Amino acid sequence: MFGRPSGDKKSVNEIAFLSVRATNITAAPIVLTAAKWEIVQARNLSKAGGSYGFKNLLWPALSANKPIKIEAGEQVDIKLGEGLQLTGMASRLRKNRDLDSAPTLPLEPTRLNGDRHINWFAEQMRLLYGTDAKLRLTLYEGDYKPIASVSLPLAQGVDFFYRGEAVDVKGRVQYAPRLAYDAFLGQYLEMRANMAQPEVLR
Repeated sequence: MFGRPSGDKKSVNEIAFLSVRATNITAAPIVLTAAKWEIVQARNLSKAGGSYGFKNLLWPALSANKPIKIEAGEQVDIKLGEGLQLTGMASRLRKNRDLDSAPTLPLEPTRLNGDRHINWFAEQMRLLYGTDAKLRLTLYEGDYKPIASVSLPLAQGVDFFYRGEAVDVKGRVQYAPRLAYDAFLGQYLEMRANMAQPEVLR
């Protein structure tokens, strides 16, 4: 769990896992067979750990996955198996006492309410991992046939009101997926409140 001692009890677990909401906008069913994410133009970031036992879980290797069928017009939440090591982030979260009184919303997943907290977290991502740091996510169907690929800037985060589109300076709507930092922070606060070892947070 993010922010808790790792297995050797001397370091802190700073591994986060990515989820994506995939929408089938075609007229036919889609069957996803694998997914991977890559680190682009970032420093101090690496892959670490793995996630197991979840529904709709995808790894880069076909042999590790149960294919996920998405009917036309439907949405499916997908969890990615590989973990992301956010080196240095746990201490910054602990030191930000504004988060102690941050309101959360009883959604699934739990989300934090407040743009300033989301903006603060995006700024920490920029400072720790670089202004141009991104994650490139690719979804596959069949025998590693890419069906979708998106780049997610780490220095930009959004909340649950965002629907994956942005308007440019000319008023044109563009597809612009972003990371939902309100969900990360909300789940972090929920986990922290339930911790059996509160001394870890000091």
